[in-house]
Amino acid sequence: MIWRTYKFVAQILKEYSINSRQFGKCSTLVIFLKTSSSDNLKVEHYEKIHWKLINQLTEHDEKEWPIHIPKDPQQNVLSLMLIR
Repeated sequence: MIWRTYKFVAQILKEYSINSRQFGKCSTLVIFLKTSSSDNLKVEHYEKIHWKLINQLTEHDEKEWPIHIPKDPQQNVLSLMLIR
């Protein structure tokens, strides 16, 4: 189901990046995702879901990844940004 989720989140991010300045100078986007499991999952499971979604988004991004920003999440300078 993550393949549908990343498309949904990508659309939200795109719309947010277009409209964010209308929301005010300092606005925040928070996205909650419903998991398919009702069990109490460990933090590591949510971390896997998070990075899988981030990887899907970056793999299918409409814009090229900036050359000066590493793609490796272990790098301390990793940054995710919305570029209009």
